[in-house]
Amino acid sequence: MVNSRRGRPRGQSQGRQKLLAVALERYEAGDLVSWSTRQLAASAGVSHSLVNYYFGGRQGLLTAAYALTIAPHEVIAASRDGDGVLDPVRLIRGLVAVWENPEHRRALGGFARQAIAGDTRDTLADYLQHAVLDVLVEDLGLDRGRRLAVTIAGTVMTRYLLEVPGMSRLPAPELVRLMRVTAGC
Repeated sequence: MVNSRRGRPRGQSQGRQKLLAVALERYEAGDLVSWSTRQLAASAGVSHSLVNYYFGGRQGLLTAAYALTIAPHEVIAASRDGDGVLDPVRLIRGLVAVWENPEHRRALGGFARQAIAGDTRDTLADYLQHAVLDVLVEDLGLDRGRRLAVTIAGTVMTRYLLEVPGMSRLPAPELVRLMRVTAGC
């Protein structure tokens, strides 16, 4: 039953967690982008107004759900050494490892295709700008950061999304080597 009371939730509400759980479930099913705010809220058993309350709107909920999955910013964070210095080679290897996992590839690929074609395109672009490109540029400098970002984006597009045969047939170690050369690391 959906809570139809107006105003701020009282007591210990599980609404935020329920909404995130449903959004993550829909993400894993590959159809998150096609679900409306009302559908997500109804499936979570909460008022659709809680989407605005907890996340500032549908885009915020989708962004929060994406962050619960293997996200680029997590791969970047895992690519830092003990002193917090970004290791581009570790980043490339981590990215390839994530995408080479069939389960991750299916979920990430489905999400990326829907997000690019759907109404979350701007949210995704904003997230990638701030969580990936800005971080790479800050850590590696403008030229090197952009080269690495272009290398990553091109690889994801040609190997994992479009599955261009010349890229998708490469053994993973060869792919890593080519990415390192292209990115200059």
